[in-house]
Amino acid sequence: MVTRIVHMSDLHFPSRDAAVAQILQDAIIQKHPDILLITGDIANHPSLWWPFGRGAWVAARNRLQEIKTRLEDVVILMLPGNHDVLVSGLGGWCWPAGGAFNFVFRAWRQPAVY
Repeated sequence: MVTRIVHMSDLHFPSRDAAVAQILQDAIIQKHPDILLITGDIANHPSLWWPFGRGAWVAARNRLQEIKTRLEDVVILMLPGNHDVLVSGLGGWCWPAGGAFNFVFRAWRQPAVY
C-alpha cells in the first residue's frame, strides 16, 4: 500500500495571490493525498482578526476546510511556524498568539515537536 503525502510549508497568507492559492488547492485535491502535512508559517504574522471571521488565518482555514470537504478521508496535520506565533523576530513563543493559533486550527493542530 502506498501512502501519498503532500507537505507544505511557508504559505505566508495573505502575501500569496488568491489565484495562486486556488491553484495550490486544486493541485492538492487532484493529487488526492492520504496526508496533508503543513509545517509552519501559514501566515506572515499572528492574526488579530480571526475572532471576527477575517484575516489570514481564517482564509487559510477556509482553504483547508474546502480540501477536507472535497477529500473526506485526507488526514490534515499542522504545526505553527515562527511567523504564526511570534509577535516579532525570534524572541520566543508568544502565548496569546500560540493559543489563538491552536484554537483557530484545532481540527488539525498537532502537539509541538521538540
